[in-house]
Amino acid sequence: MQTTYNSTITTILVSLFVYWACFSIAQVQAETCYIIVHAHNPEGVEIASIEGMEPYCVEIYDGDILIGYGAYSKETHNKPIPISPGNHTIKAKFNGMTIEQDVSIAGGTTQGLTITFNRVEINDLLNGSSQESVHGLRLWKFG
Repeated sequence: MQTTYNSTITTILVSLFVYWACFSIAQVQAETCYIIVHAHNPEGVEIASIEGMEPYCVEIYDGDILIGYGAYSKETHNKPIPISPGNHTIKAKFNGMTIEQDVSIAGGTTQGLTITFNRVEINDLLNGSSQESVHGLRLWKFG
């Protein structure tokens, strides 16, 4: 009799645990959201990245945390990057330039973001008329 009682209690506890685990997983899956980032040049053409090969890649950050790279092949074009729901500052870094965009992402959704990098002309940098900030570029002016 005691064995049957213990077996029933064990079955109930295991069933409750399985139910709780399945509910928790379903809830997390429903809350997962994604962002798809496209980085374009001024002509609207996607900048092809070489993943992890700075400065030849578009690095994508959530605040100061690297979360991915720009597309570098057909397989990575439109590749969703997992991100938590809520407000984020998405940064895209390329060729010494950083562009930031604040986004609000609802749980269970995918949001696309297109960032356009402006071209910086070397003459504008030399004479100081460019509004862009290009870090790590050393220019020498003679005369």
